[in-house]
Amino acid sequence: MPDLPPAASTPVARRQRGLTLVELVSMLLVLALLAAVALPRYADLQSRVRETRVRGLATTLQAVSELVHTTAVAQGVDCAAPSATLPGPDHNPLALQHCYPRAGAQFGDGILAAAQVKADDGWVLSRAAAGGGGHGLVLEAGDAPDPSHCSVSYHAPGSAAQPARVALQLQGC
Repeated sequence: MPDLPPAASTPVARRQRGLTLVELVSMLLVLALLAAVALPRYADLQSRVRETRVRGLATTLQAVSELVHTTAVAQGVDCAAPSATLPGPDHNPLALQHCYPRAGAQFGDGILAAAQVKADDGWVLSRAAAGGGGHGLVLEAGDAPDPSHCSVSYHAPGSAAQPARVALQLQGC
């Protein structure tokens, strides 16, 4: 067995206990560059998601409106009459205006009941107003920077010769 030198004469391995100032500054610089690139892209992604949600709601309202109209015509509802009803979701009557769903004044009424749109999904019913002979409502994306300009509106027809209208506002998403 070879003789080992005494412990006092062996060099003690140096251990690094932290980051040097240069390493710390370099790491902070890299993190700042990543943040400068990633944050604008993340904000843009949120905007595009809100815009897609609004477009999806508009498509849903248009499709449900046409489906209710087709169902009403198939069941022989007189579309010249300004008001009628159909069995709606959960067996509640669905109020119609010229064979299209009424706008409704709250969640759970009219087109919102037929399309099953709820406040829990982040939508804010900003107004239910009469206009152009038909009733209208505006649903805003509650998490948008400017909800009044990130919205979808629905207007039931004022006569049997008109269809229901769905319009988008996407400038504030």
